[in-house]
Amino acid sequence: MKTASSLPVLTCQAFLNHYQADSPLHLCSDFDGTLVPFQADPKACQLSPRQADTLTALAALPGVHITIVSGRTLLDLQNRLGITGLGYVGNHGLEIATESLNFVHPGAVAMTTKLAHWQAILQDKLHHFSGVWIENKTLSLSIHYRNLPEHRRQEFLSVVEECSSAITQERQLLISAAKLVVEIRPNLAWTKGSAIQAINDSIDADRSKARRVYFGDDISDEDAFAQWPDDLTVLVGEANRLTHANYRLSDYLETHRLLDALLKRVHLFRH
Repeated sequence: MKTASSLPVLTCQAFLNHYQADSPLHLCSDFDGTLVPFQADPKACQLSPRQADTLTALAALPGVHITIVSGRTLLDLQNRLGITGLGYVGNHGLEIATESLNFVHPGAVAMTTKLAHWQAILQDKLHHFSGVWIENKTLSLSIHYRNLPEHRRQEFLSVVEECSSAITQERQLLISAAKLVVEIRPNLAWTKGSAIQAINDSIDADRSKARRVYFGDDISDEDAFAQWPDDLTVLVGEANRLTHANYRLSDYLETHRLLDALLKRVHLFRH
């Protein structure tokens, strides 16, 4: 792994050089923090009409496969973007819906009762923290504390840490920290990286022709970066952490700048 600040910034030219008209392109991106800015209310996160139009146009091109990968539920992603032709990966890889692959991890389905059990316990432990809410995404839980006053966050995290020890002792669930969110999901040998590889294999049967790009900002995206070490993997936003990515961008607007440039390049190739 490398320090993110030491990575080269992905230039338009380096990105466009990765596209070849005669090779399939599998372009994957996280959603929150990578395609849209974080919001105090996650329900407020939306693509602008122009950004949605660019993704729609790219997804309609022959040989271009776009997958949106997120910790959100599959249904949330599909309803929020509503773009035909995109692939969607929800719940950090546990749910997949593309034109060639539909999948829900059976091991995660088996953990829904256990997740609901811990949700009830956590709600009881955390109810006095105003601004904290627990989202049950069926196959995982998210404890959101973005709206918790900063002076109470350390106390909150201490309570979560006490609960996490009991949860991890059971060895059925994993707890991980994201950006002002604590994630609880089934302890399975399956990640975002596993999901995108399954999709890539369904796109490119001989596993050799597709050119692959992954944009992400979250710790969980590191599994995907590690899955494709020789491809174009791009950390968006955070510069002060270790990463498996091989390029970086400053923010979500830079992601869209590159997608716009790709669409223009494709039109030049085809006209």
